Amino acid sequence: MSDSSLFTRHDALGEFSLRPFSIAADCETLHRWVNQSHATFWGMQGYSLEQVVQNQRALSDEGVEQFIGCHNGAPVFLLETYRPQNSELQEHLELSAGDIGMHVLIAQPQGTGKRGFSLAVFNCIMQFLFEVKQASRIVVE
Repeated sequence: MSDSSLFTRHDALGEFSLRPFSIAADCETLHRWVNQSHATFWGMQGYSLEQVVQNQRALSDEGVEQFIGCHNGAPVFLLETYRPQNSELQEHLELSAGDIGMHVLIAQPQGTGKRGFSLAVFNCIMQFLFEVKQASRIVVE
């Protein structure tokens, strides 16, 4: 585990780790990711780098925790966690104190994808959220 990693998990595809998102170090990478065709859900297609920076700062100010997920040391996904009690989910679900909301963006792999890669990313995220963040339930809208 590197000095900045909060969590590391090994499986057949290699090492998966999570570290805190850094606006200064990670926004250029995130800017590339949100402008990929599969990332339209994020609503940031066509954003400039400065707009991505402003968005990430606003999320941080709202209490959203952001993490960069790495595979064998290379950034490959973004994890955002939040308190669903402070979101529109409170109107639709009975929420508990241990609930954690999340959003995930997996970068489009270079070349061909590896079978089971998304599953390995989600295994890493779930283990991190339940073991490190002590979630009792994960909610995703």
